[in-house]
Amino acid sequence: MKGKILYRKDRDKYFISWYDKNRQKSVKIYNYLGLPLTSKDLADRLLAVLRSEEERGVLDLERYLKGKTNVSSIIDEWLVDVRSYAQPGTIDSYESIAENHLKPFFEDKPISIHEIDYKLLIEFLNQMDGKNTTKRLRMKLLRQVLIYAKTNHYIDTLPEFPKAHHYADKPRDIRWLTEAEQMEFIRTFPKHDQAILFWLKYHLRRPSEACALQKSDYKDGVFYVHRTMVNGQVMNTTKTGEAVLVPCAKDYEPWIDWLRKQEWWLGSPFFFVNPKSTRESQHYIRQALYAKWIRHCKKAGIECSLYEGTKHSSSSQLVNEYGYNLHDVQLATAHKDLSSVRHYAKIDLSARRNALDKKLKVGNE
Repeated sequence: MKGKILYRKDRDKYFISWYDKNRQKSVKIYNYLGLPLTSKDLADRLLAVLRSEEERGVLDLERYLKGKTNVSSIIDEWLVDVRSYAQPGTIDSYESIAENHLKPFFEDKPISIHEIDYKLLIEFLNQMDGKNTTKRLRMKLLRQVLIYAKTNHYIDTLPEFPKAHHYADKPRDIRWLTEAEQMEFIRTFPKHDQAILFWLKYHLRRPSEACALQKSDYKDGVFYVHRTMVNGQVMNTTKTGEAVLVPCAKDYEPWIDWLRKQEWWLGSPFFFVNPKSTRESQHYIRQALYAKWIRHCKKAGIECSLYEGTKHSSSSQLVNEYGYNLHDVQLATAHKDLSSVRHYAKIDLSARRNALDKKLKVGNE
């Protein structure tokens, strides 16, 4: 059989002599899982592993010679595949998670991708910081990498993944502003900022879509939302890849009239223009809008992100202040799945009490 165990008296260590067809010569392997081969038993175990991996066609000799994992290179392959079909915003998110979380975890581990098992997945989960949803997303992406590896015959089977009870932190209810709080807070911004913020309030769309909106996207009282902004660049597709027709809310019509009267608004193709911007077209950048929102929050003593203060708040208001049902909110937000808006009804006990009172009144009539 291939490979043999030899002993170096000068080092008092064993090593494996293994013929590498790529180098066309025998190579010497002195370590197994970072441990020097100080015993015949450990050398026997390593040789058995090498022969098994060779027989299954999964042997990655470099990790035994250099102590490097092949997981990072397969993550890179997966990202190349993702770029061929995913939306720009999704690609940007996946690349960030891969570079900052997936690859760093595996780079110091001398393992091949087929050795990822349940125990290692638990270790990966336990070392994470962040919210429950963040942890789930990172695990979801790692699972996609492993599915890619299985499809391309790097591994034979998928390992079992941690169950829900392993995600220790409890999901946090979203923060939201009542309509009175939201209106008062938005009015603390300069009027040109209010124009984009009130659009987000009334139309329940993403900030990146508002930043990318063009004047040509508005016609006959309807916004044609089919663009988003990623890293300051306009992409002619939304995050989900679907275009959405959004009727202009009646309460927003005065803002359109106001914008059309502003001289600085006329010279840009963008619908929302920041006259303070030094960019040629003076359009908003999502990151800058987020930063400005945070500064105003700190000044007002409010803990609420831009997304929570606009789309989440307006959606929660519909349920908790105006008594709309979840199907109404789903229609307004253009969510495909009802479960995506279900958390808006978990916010306020008073809303549940009002709903019960209405049912009781109906029952007593």
